[in-house]
Amino acid sequence: MLEKTKKEEKDKKAMAPQNPLAAMPLVNYEGVYANNLYGKINISVVSGKLTAVIGPKKVKMTLNHWDKNIFAVNWPVYDADIESGFAIFHVDPQSNVTGVTLDFLNQDNDMGVFKRVEEKK
Repeated sequence: MLEKTKKEEKDKKAMAPQNPLAAMPLVNYEGVYANNLYGKINISVVSGKLTAVIGPKKVKMTLNHWDKNIFAVNWPVYDADIESGFAIFHVDPQSNVTGVTLDFLNQDNDMGVFKRVEEKK
């Protein structure tokens, strides 16, 4: 079995856009989202950043702005934040956030698509 070198891992990582489009105000993304497989995910603004809490163990993930309505997801693994994929927010023509896709959970049949079920109060 071959081990990947650090250079191979770096080359595989997505490259951030040089001129990313601005996100909407972060409060627009706050809310509770749900799907039938993974249940609810709660997204809120904490210390100026989006944070997602998911699952029965209430795993916290940091969402770092990437480009427009796309955020890189940092998943805490063994006391280190590992970038594990992207949260892509769905926005209607009136700029209302209607859902979010977590690409690392979205392997088949839209399993990683969460619909907004309530706004943050």
